[in-house]
Amino acid sequence: FAPRELQYLFAPFATEGTPTLQILANETVIARLVESVPAAASLSLRTLRPFQPVEVGGYRITGVPATHPNGEEVALNLLVYDGRTQLLYATDTGWWTEATWSYLDGLQRQIDLLVLDCSHGDCATDYDGHMGVEAVLRTRERLLKSGQLHEGSRVVSTHHCHRGGLGYEQLVARLQPGGVEAGYDGMVLEMPPRS
Repeated sequence: FAPRELQYLFAPFATEGTPTLQILANETVIARLVESVPAAASLSLRTLRPFQPVEVGGYRITGVPATHPNGEEVALNLLVYDGRTQLLYATDTGWWTEATWSYLDGLQRQIDLLVLDCSHGDCATDYDGHMGVEAVLRTRERLLKSGQLHEGSRVVSTHHCHRGGLGYEQLVARLQPGGVEAGYDGMVLEMPPRS
């Protein structure tokens, strides 16, 4: 999060009108934004709290706690529902806590598209704030077993790191047999049709 980038929405950089940007974030991010760019207090700022859905522009967005420890804030993954299909965007997370798994296991609507952190690739690490190939595959399997993914659900990896030890073709070779697509820069995803 680079709050100073939003200064360009306001005078003296912007000379016409008031920006209409809506920002949903946890309390820490909103506080840092307003501290860094005081004019941002005039934007539509909404606090996103764990497991509490908000309606924005025809979407229901729910913050789902990520496992991304830094001691300063509650990191959130995003569950987005448009009334037809559901996306879980889960980057910057390691293996979820039981509270998050319990929430996901109780979803009334299956996940149609899961975009999931795969920063660690094949490398072992003590840091639990990101996933690697094995955790991505285990996550998909657990969500399939609990019924939260359906046969047509897509699972796509993201947030890859050069330190993960795998090039794109190697990543595909590791993920594809487990039903996961390896994401790449410029990839455009369409929500899978429901039968």
